[in-house]
Amino acid sequence: MDRYYLPEMSVFNRYESRVRNRLITGYHRKLASKHRYFVRYQLSKKRPFYTDFDLSEIISVLDDVEIINCDWTEKEWNVTPWNYFVTSGKVYEGYMDMNTIPFARGYSGDDVGKRTDNGFYFKYFNGNNCAYWRDRTSEIPTWHLRYGNQYVNLRNDTFYVGIFGSTKATQSAPTDLILPLLKQMNAKK
Repeated sequence: MDRYYLPEMSVFNRYESRVRNRLITGYHRKLASKHRYFVRYQLSKKRPFYTDFDLSEIISVLDDVEIINCDWTEKEWNVTPWNYFVTSGKVYEGYMDMNTIPFARGYSGDDVGKRTDNGFYFKYFNGNNCAYWRDRTSEIPTWHLRYGNQYVNLRNDTFYVGIFGSTKATQSAPTDLILPLLKQMNAKK
């Protein structure tokens, strides 16, 4: 697999930060406009790279990576994934909204959802609120809602409520957390 890299950071560190950022942006824009994918590792500190290999080949060789589609355009925002996550051999597609700029010009936009072969498992509403139906690392269906930093999860017929990283089992989900998000979801239809 041919890999194309940005120069080492030692090359850029010779410059003041403003110049350094412009140089990195310029190199990135050039490489992202020439190549199909940008690949970065999720769990290791290996250098990210650009490549033109087919997606299926990248997926068959690498694991625990994010693959960003450098050819993504806003015209096909709802049918063409903006990025892919390969985790434990499974592929998850990420979709961005129609106002997202192409990757060659930066990394800016709102996620609208993630999906696998079985359809969407994660959808976002108004940026910081979301609902999803499956953990990325599990085949067990789960149901999650996030409203700001408050979480409600349903796993194995038990509700877990709290803030990220600190949820506690409860008998039922609090309606003051669930109802605002459900109203937003219903309004979008």
